[in-house]
Amino acid sequence: MDGNGNRPSKRTHLLLLEPIQLLGTLWLRVLGEDPDFEQVEALSDPMQALEELWRFDVVVTGPSLSQEQALAFTREAVISHPAVRVVVTGIPRTEAAVVQAAEAGAAGLVLREQPIEEALSAIRAARNGEAHIAPGVAPMLMRRLVELTSSISDADTVGRRYLELTPREREVLDLIALGLTNQQIAERLVLAVGTVKNHVHRILDKLDKRSREEAAGYLRSLPAGFT
Repeated sequence: MDGNGNRPSKRTHLLLLEPIQLLGTLWLRVLGEDPDFEQVEALSDPMQALEELWRFDVVVTGPSLSQEQALAFTREAVISHPAVRVVVTGIPRTEAAVVQAAEAGAAGLVLREQPIEEALSAIRAARNGEAHIAPGVAPMLMRRLVELTSSISDADTVGRRYLELTPREREVLDLIALGLTNQQIAERLVLAVGTVKNHVHRILDKLDKRSREEAAGYLRSLPAGFT
């Protein structure tokens, strides 16, 4: 409590992941004006950002980061530092892009055509431990929620599909869910890239999924402890 009996607000450490220095500088000027952010820093390299993640409460992926990079970073950040909240900006206005960002674990979603004020609202919400969804995004997420509810209603069918995978295919699926590329999976499991591609094709066939993202979403939809 301060001298007036008010509880002091929590000061937040914020990291901006933005490859373009000019954009990063502009963002820092705007975010640095918010008194609730005790520390605001910018980094351009996702791998360095992951190493430094333990020092921050909120991370914002800048709009110039590719969608693939933003999603891979968000997945890894959520897994390695669950307490850190990630706000993804610059998302295309497509249902696939919105759903992928949400399933990656983003605490805030900001579409690429939205103004800086919308991004600031998402960042402040993340700072307070709340989720922020940009206008127009909610219907897309609701449709996805209906799909997930429908897909897990038949638990026996869902479970049988996973059990049809070989131990190696389950390993590959785990790494797909982490956002790793075929090359990265090959290096991690000491396999040829062609072998990994064959595993991915068989996984998609057995799970009846059209893409790696759908397969990753399927894995995350399984009941806790199932895998």
